[in-house]
Amino acid sequence: MTYSILIVICSLLIILLGSALFTNGIEWVGKHFSLSKEATGSVLAAVGTALPETLIPVIAILLGSDTAKKEIGIGAILGAPFMLSTLTLPLVGFWVYYFSRRGKRSNRIDINVDEIQIDLTFFLISFSLAITASIVGNKLIHYLIGFFLFWLYYYYLKIVFKRPGTVHLDLDSLYFQKNAPRPNLIIIGTQTLSGIGIMIVGAFLFIEGIERIADLYHVSPLVLSLLITPIATELPEKFNGLIWIIKKKDHLALSNVTGAMVFQSTFPVSVGLFGTTWSIDNNGTINIYLTLITSLYFLFVLIIKKKWEPVHLMGGSLAYFGYLLILLFYR
Repeated sequence: MTYSILIVICSLLIILLGSALFTNGIEWVGKHFSLSKEATGSVLAAVGTALPETLIPVIAILLGSDTAKKEIGIGAILGAPFMLSTLTLPLVGFWVYYFSRRGKRSNRIDINVDEIQIDLTFFLISFSLAITASIVGNKLIHYLIGFFLFWLYYYYLKIVFKRPGTVHLDLDSLYFQKNAPRPNLIIIGTQTLSGIGIMIVGAFLFIEGIERIADLYHVSPLVLSLLITPIATELPEKFNGLIWIIKKKDHLALSNVTGAMVFQSTFPVSVGLFGTTWSIDNNGTINIYLTLITSLYFLFVLIIKKKWEPVHLMGGSLAYFGYLLILLFYR
């Protein structure tokens, strides 16, 4: 038990190190290519930090030989958007609230409302198709939806990268080249990729530690695939959000999450549609509906209020804890 706890603690420290390297590096990538903050957060940061939770289902589905592995892959695919909307976004809201109460920053969340609305709209369209495919149950329809989701993400990228670049002010020195006012692109890329690699290693170590603890307490594999494993693989977004909130870069923190939601609801879902029967049980269906309802709630608040407050974001956690109770007591 002590060994498992040490693995978890060490993995968290590793992920924090990787996140620090990655967030610093990805900001310099955005500045080097004169990208908008939206492109930096919603695409570069989102896809980079989505690698741990994307690799698990892809490996399980494409390389797994039995039904159980494919079911774990489906659980990981559904669990990632659920975690992002019901745990990661609420955590960002909590960090803003916490640091504002300590006088470190204001309680106001600084975001580009229109751009976040676009992210959520694309997510709702793509994730709605995921449950549509499970209801239809026709393999040809699955292939058509899968190809459409690939195209949808391509179209999303076109919209994001068409936005004019913005000046990235207040950048810390690149950690791998501290004294360079304009670091070399190769060094920037090396640091960013190193951060991603370290985060992936940390996420897998975290999963190992959690699985050891779960095995000791006889926790169901379903709970692991839908709830516990995504907690680990979403840690990069959580730590990146913390780092950016501390630096008062709210839009990067939130677009990292909403951009990851768009990616997670397109590419991994397509892999699931191509490589499995995409047969989703009641627990998975409830997971999808709670994800959609929570995301609709966030979009509705933006449309009505034209802003997010910490309490709005923290409210999304109700869906997470409600689902946890359903899995633990009503399965």
